[in-house]
Amino acid sequence: GTGKAFGSITAQDIVNRLKDEIGVEIDRHKIVLERPIKDTGDHEVQIKLHHDLSAQFKFNVKSAAEEAKTPEEAPTAEPERKRRPFFRRKTEAKKETE
Repeated sequence: GTGKAFGSITAQDIVNRLKDEIGVEIDRHKIVLERPIKDTGDHEVQIKLHHDLSAQFKFNVKSAAEEAKTPEEAPTAEPERKRRPFFRRKTEAKKETE
């Protein structure tokens, strides 16, 4: 269900979570967020990757009470959390000699 989150979620909060969860660093100015998120439930933001390329990012906001109510859904051991990011900030390109 939807309800109110404690406080609000800003673009910087999203940046911090992306870095912690999947190791992706994004400039907070690249996240299109009209206003801080104050409601729990499903949300979607746009991330500008390049001047003509953007990605939609979907996530779910849960209140601390919701997290505590459903402990059976939470894994007891940390699953593999290291996933390769779908884009990288490497500028090096492998040079091929032909």
